[in-house]
Amino acid sequence: MGYSKKFVAALLLAPAALAQAPLYGQCGGQGWTGPTTCVSGSTCVYSNDWYSQCLPGAAVTTTAATRTTTASSAATTTSSSSNSNCQAAAHGFASLNGGTTGGNGGTVVVVNNWADLKKYATSSGKYVIKVSGKIVASPTGEEIKVANDKTIVGIGSTGEIYGGGFGLMNVKNIIIRNLKIGNTYDGDWEGKTHDWDGIQSDTSSNIWVDHCIFERGADGLIDLRLDSNYITISHVTFRNHNKVLGIGWTDNVITQATIHHCYFQNVGQRNPSADNLKYAHMYNNYLNNATSYGHYSRGKTNMRVENCYFEKVRNPLQRDDTAVLVASGNTYVSCTGSTAANSGTAFNPSSFYSYTLDSTANVPNIVKSEAQPKASICPKFLTTMYIYVYNDEEAYEVLYLLYRAYIIFRIPFASIYEFKKHTPPQDLASQLLTEKQASKRTESEMVQPEKPETAVPLTPAAALRFTISPAIRSDLPDVINLFTLYAESLHIDLSFQSFTEELAGLPGKYAQPTGEILVARRAPKSTELNGDRETHSSSQSGDAIKDIPAEALGCVAVRPIIIAPPFDAGFDANTKKCEMKRLYTLPSTRGRGVGKELINEVLRVAVELGYDEMYLDTLASMGAALAAYEKVGFTRTKAYYHNPNEDVVFLVKKLKVEE
Repeated sequence: MGYSKKFVAALLLAPAALAQAPLYGQCGGQGWTGPTTCVSGSTCVYSNDWYSQCLPGAAVTTTAATRTTTASSAATTTSSSSNSNCQAAAHGFASLNGGTTGGNGGTVVVVNNWADLKKYATSSGKYVIKVSGKIVASPTGEEIKVANDKTIVGIGSTGEIYGGGFGLMNVKNIIIRNLKIGNTYDGDWEGKTHDWDGIQSDTSSNIWVDHCIFERGADGLIDLRLDSNYITISHVTFRNHNKVLGIGWTDNVITQATIHHCYFQNVGQRNPSADNLKYAHMYNNYLNNATSYGHYSRGKTNMRVENCYFEKVRNPLQRDDTAVLVASGNTYVSCTGSTAANSGTAFNPSSFYSYTLDSTANVPNIVKSEAQPKASICPKFLTTMYIYVYNDEEAYEVLYLLYRAYIIFRIPFASIYEFKKHTPPQDLASQLLTEKQASKRTESEMVQPEKPETAVPLTPAAALRFTISPAIRSDLPDVINLFTLYAESLHIDLSFQSFTEELAGLPGKYAQPTGEILVARRAPKSTELNGDRETHSSSQSGDAIKDIPAEALGCVAVRPIIIAPPFDAGFDANTKKCEMKRLYTLPSTRGRGVGKELINEVLRVAVELGYDEMYLDTLASMGAALAAYEKVGFTRTKAYYHNPNEDVVFLVKKLKVEE
């Protein structure tokens, strides 16, 4: 760049030895032991939980609800958002008794397997444990015994605990958020064969469960027992289960719980069953198709129910003669049985904490949208950095510097998508030159930190040349492998698409002359950039590449479709329709043009096959893929077949058929 990597390395290392961090030096972050104040003329600006940096000018404050952009004169622009959502504190009754903060302020780890999840969840000390993707419990039904001061939160919207759960045994300060938990169902609807809960809490306090989905358990989805206290359950979906949410199993009247904006869908009993609660506050919940009872005030419970929506619920509100239940603002649609007339004097929740009631009429839409994991709660990528380089060689230098930043400060980054050439303004060029001349230290003079055992070396991305061609019989093993990787990357069950049968019968509906499977392969050494439509490159260089086997890098497929009832209403029956399927590229190729060219090529093939329209479905959580489709002209449309995933997005593109 306009300064040497030696100089920048000096900037990265300098804070450890100075009383004040220099301009562009680190001044904070988890695990940081260096200076937290900056030299005159600069201020410490938050970038992410691992890194704050001294930047020119006045202080910039970020909060959970604020996105701040800071620009430095060192040729980088960083758009930063606070990571506090991943480590937010609770509200409702969980905000009392000192509050529920989980592992906030402790060590942050990312896990993608059961062993690591168990290791950190059971460890002493504060931990924020971020769950990446689907984790399968081993053995099935195991409940990890979570220790004090833990936050367990899903990254993005795909974090899942499959076949297991959590046990909270005499612990305090636990947050479980943004996860799908369940699928231990053993065929016993009554839940008496196994005692496998999604969450079981015994004699624990300060618990917050938020933005989760619980379904298909083997006993209770959540059991809060034996005087567990200071509890908030918010924005949670409970579905497809008999015994849902039980609170009690004690003669003491101690427990205080807030349950709001929860979705009880296709359930039996315990929605919730609240036995001997000192205070039970239910508001803005949506119950749809509950076959036993809805909100049940049992024993000596004091329950207030506000602005809840009950639809197709048997006994929406139920209470024992010894219990208090006061309800207001509720809606009942196609319900049967008891709505439990108000009895006794209920407590006033606003005496304990503040809250806002949504209009009852809006509750179904709000709850169906919000009661689930959300990508915005704990984003996959916390910081977006745009790096401007002045010539091609500097891209490699930037990669080197990012790797050094990872090794020294553990600053996480996912990948570099593109480098943009940029001519710096004259004042910036002058400043960089001055800084470069001022730096006299060499790397040999600096303290060299040990390379962590877990560090993965980063090498600059080489120019990638690849071909795209129709699959033939000898390609089927690679196609099956790519299709399988595609399915695994989604973290959803594709049985509704008969995916297993599709693999076994390839090419199936993708067969010529009405379909096609396209495979991208690394180009052989002899391949030149000759303008052939099947040869593409992420580099405009004409240099020969290394002799590398023709590795399969990605795939895409097209097949004919007919939109059948009841989805055909509103679609033009006279147009010839096709569907794009199974677009996948290896992670090592992402951002290097393979996916883009596969999309372009399958569109061209569809036109050659005579199709008028191309359809596809994707997930709203797959932001990069959605953006790529929309960039080439796909627009959103209504459902053209049954896809059970709640965040599915249907797209269509009009094709220009060549005359």
